[in-house]
Formats: sequence, C-alpha cells, structure tokens
Amino acid sequence: MDLLNLIQEGRVDDFKNKYRQKFSPEMINKIVSEITPKFLQWVGKVIDGVNFNDNFIKLDNALKKFEKISTNLPKTDINQYQTLEELVTAITNYEEK
Repeated sequence: MDLLNLIQEGRVDDFKNKYRQKFSPEMINKIVSEITPKFLQWVGKVIDGVNFNDNFIKLDNALKKFEKISTNLPKTDINQYQTLEELVTAITNYEEK
C-alpha cells in the first residue's frame, strides 16, 4: 500500500470516528464513498443530518465545481469557507462573471 492510500484511509477513519455521533451509519457510508477524502473534515463541519439527501446533492455538486475552479475563487482553500452556502455563493458569483 502506498503512502497516498494510507493518508486517505487515515482521513476516512478520522472522519468516521469524529462524526459517528452526528451522522447515521448510512450517511457516513454515503459521505466516505462519494466525497474526496481531503474534503471529509470540512464536510463533517458544514453538513448535518437534517435534509441530508438534498444538502448532500448540493454539497457534492459544489465540491466537484470547487475542484475545477478553486484557483479562480477568492478563497482557494476549502477550509476558508465556513458554510456550504458560502461556498455555493462563491461558485455562483464566479460562474456569473
């Protein structure tokens, strides 16, 4: 196993341990199977179990766009965004230019 896989597995384990009280096992499995490991801690902070499926779709779309255009945004580090709404607004503002 190479170092990158070890780091990613560590991020997944950290996420599962830190957020197992906040999310159901189904939610955790969905998050770790669909979200890039480097974004897991941020996702755990900004999304909750309320309206999870709707928010997850919005979150997933925003992160995919963020990966493509982050260098063009005012904040290039995902951790600088305090909320999902803040990230979506930054992406929308960029797309409207």
